[in-house]
Amino acid sequence: MHARTQPLDAAINGKLQQVSLTLSQIFVQYADRLRDEDDEWLRSLEENVAKSTSLRTHIIAILDSFEQRLERLDQTVVRLHQRTAKLQTKQINVAKALKTIDAMQQFYGRAAELESSIREGNVTLDREHFLQRMEQMAEAIAFFASQPTYRDQLESMKLTFESGCCALEKEFRNVVQADSIVADAALLIESLDQEFEVIPARLQEITTVRDAKRMLEIGHWLLSRNPNGAVVQIYASVRAENMLRTLTNIYQHDNASRAKLSISTPPPHRPSTISLKQALRKATGRSSERFASAPDWRASHETVYGILLAFGALPALIQIETEVMGKTISDVSAEARVQREMFARPLQSVVERATRLLSTLECPLVPLLPLLRHTYAHYNQLTSLCNNASGDIPYEGFVKKLQSKCCSLLDDSLERLTNDANKFIPDDGNVHQVTSNYRQTVTQLLTACSPGSNPSYLLPRLFARTLSALGLNLKNKADYYNDETLAAVFLLNNNNYIHNTLHNDGMFAVVCEHNSEVRSFYKSEINQLINNYLRSWDRVLSTISLNAAAFDDKQALKSALQVPLFLTSILFLSR
Repeated sequence: MHARTQPLDAAINGKLQQVSLTLSQIFVQYADRLRDEDDEWLRSLEENVAKSTSLRTHIIAILDSFEQRLERLDQTVVRLHQRTAKLQTKQINVAKALKTIDAMQQFYGRAAELESSIREGNVTLDREHFLQRMEQMAEAIAFFASQPTYRDQLESMKLTFESGCCALEKEFRNVVQADSIVADAALLIESLDQEFEVIPARLQEITTVRDAKRMLEIGHWLLSRNPNGAVVQIYASVRAENMLRTLTNIYQHDNASRAKLSISTPPPHRPSTISLKQALRKATGRSSERFASAPDWRASHETVYGILLAFGALPALIQIETEVMGKTISDVSAEARVQREMFARPLQSVVERATRLLSTLECPLVPLLPLLRHTYAHYNQLTSLCNNASGDIPYEGFVKKLQSKCCSLLDDSLERLTNDANKFIPDDGNVHQVTSNYRQTVTQLLTACSPGSNPSYLLPRLFARTLSALGLNLKNKADYYNDETLAAVFLLNNNNYIHNTLHNDGMFAVVCEHNSEVRSFYKSEINQLINNYLRSWDRVLSTISLNAAAFDDKQALKSALQVPLFLTSILFLSR
């Protein structure tokens, strides 16, 4: 068996040798190929290294050349540039110096020319040219103010400029005086409504300036170039004097109207209040239809009318002057200064005159109520004006004096109402005159006392005091009747009148703030008085019923009972 396997082994060995030989050849070929590739890579690397060395050599050479060029530029061009820059700076400085010298020569020569021109010039004859020279002088002063070398010349220029400003201020005063017009008193009075409130549309018809452009031309230049001068004081003084003359004309116009009225009235007969007011309206041009529908109670006293007229005309004049300032001053900050100076004297005059007239005034409370109402309506406006105006204006003192006088008159009125000794009573038990007067008084009090100017508790307390005094007065007058029934009718009519007045005029809401039982009190009183009155008919009805047999005719009996039944039905309906 061993002999049989020998050929097989030999064959296998042969095959293995062939395979080994083949593998050896393959590895040899692969190794040769790798060697060839490595040789190729080494040759490429050697070439790249050679190129890199060459590039580095060239770059180093370029850098060396650039450094050499920079050194040459630094030695030549940079130094030349520096020298050129210095030369340019010197040229600029020389140009500035030449320009300054030229300007100095020009301004100096102009200043010398302007000084003589301003000193010899006439503002009135050549105002525009004078303003141009003054403007040039102001520019020259502004230029030389930055040059300490010309300090002496600058002082001389300033003196010349100040003298020119004085001449312009004098001319400004003359222009304002020449162009100011006293407002027409009749037109100004006509611009006030029935309550002495200003009607703005009517103010457009009133002229107080002839030519505002001349004032604006000089005033605007003085305010811009000489703001610390006297232009504000000059304008305020002249226009304030114009306002005072206007107020004086209004007073004289009012006095003349009263004088015409007194001349046209027969001496033995003193004009009534109504005729006096109608004549005043006609004389002052206030009798137009727009006044016909307003309540006619504002001019019931001449002195109060005069005070109200002054306090009504003053806001109108202030509004006119404010509009004029927008055309003649045209500077918001300057306008505030002008208002502070200008409105002081008219305010002082009106307040002092009103205080003086109020001190000598002797009248009841009712004529003062329109003045009180007007004062409350304009209190904030006039207080602000007085506080902003220069000087001490005693407006607060006037208001306190008016309030004190009204309070005193009110206390006196309530005292007289409570202790009224007048024994006059209506024969028919109708509403007494004192009750109707009460209605007018409280209505005017409600109108005069604005809610914003009085504490809320004062008006209800005032009405409650008045109602209490009136009730006591009516009860005292009822005692003068000899017939209890007629006394009951008198109290019934008057209490019913008071109740309806409080209800219709909306006064219950005010009175009930102090005493919420007022409404129920009057209803209870009215019901009790109706019952008292109805009881008086019991005797009449009993007499008629006892004597009913005496009436044979039924129609006669019906006619006899018709009157009391009719009156009784009216009383029940009035409940």
